[in-house]
Amino acid sequence: MLNTIGVIFFIVLLAVGLGFSLLNFTPVELNYYFGSVEMPFALALVAALAIGTLLGIFGMVAIVIKLKREGMRLKKTIRASERELSQQRALPVKDRH
Repeated sequence: MLNTIGVIFFIVLLAVGLGFSLLNFTPVELNYYFGSVEMPFALALVAALAIGTLLGIFGMVAIVIKLKREGMRLKKTIRASERELSQQRALPVKDRH
């Protein structure tokens, strides 16, 4: 059921995107620091979206790596605390403090 909805959503999105690109096929000139290029408006928007997505992904990589390292450090701390707790539980009651 969920897969069918996903396929239908993808087809509708594809049709809307195709319609958008056909309506906006007018060429535009993009000027950037090292030159310029002429391309259809829809293609320029898709390129900008793709570049923005890639920049966002690259920006998140550093955060994800930092969080994974912190998670590993916290897991080590938990394991050490659990070992200490099990050792404390193994001691007789009078030797615990």
